[in-house]
Amino acid sequence: LGNRLTLLKRHAEALKANHAAVELRSRLVEADAEKYSAGLAHSSYNLAKSQFELKKYPEAAASSRKSKELYELLVAKDPKRFRANYADSLYFLGKNLSLSGKHEEAIQPLKTSIEVRTALALINPDTYNRFLAHSYHSLATCYSKLKKYQEALDPIDFAVELRIKLAKQKADYSLDLADSYDEKGFCHEKL
Repeated sequence: LGNRLTLLKRHAEALKANHAAVELRSRLVEADAEKYSAGLAHSSYNLAKSQFELKKYPEAAASSRKSKELYELLVAKDPKRFRANYADSLYFLGKNLSLSGKHEEAIQPLKTSIEVRTALALINPDTYNRFLAHSYHSLATCYSKLKKYQEALDPIDFAVELRIKLAKQKADYSLDLADSYDEKGFCHEKL
């Protein structure tokens, strides 16, 4: 229900539905963690998305952290099934920490999301290069916010390189490319 409400841009209602799903699935995990942890990880991620859409970034970071912790356990047991979800939860944790002003804390989950998404992109670049570019761009933005402009250059260069390829395939990606060019220009200007 929460996902459908999100698609309809009814974010406040989606937040309530996703919160209820997390509460319900948390109780189920207490009864049988093996059986219900994947559902709770997914619901926690959806709750974080709803909180993000409502600009409740600290709350979204907390929900993202819960999702990341659950997916971390799940990926250890079944990497093929959960690796992409784990990467998404890492990225979203880093993004929400950064949007909460916790740029230093956001760096490690973003770096780890890059590692995992790089491995996924080697297997299926058409699916994962876009997400890998998001991770690189967000990492560069964190460094930039911390005034570590030199450290921002490598990740923003990777983001630009990936987004050039993506924009050639699909014009919709041009806005992402423009954002990366803006970030790159800003970093060079500050050096």
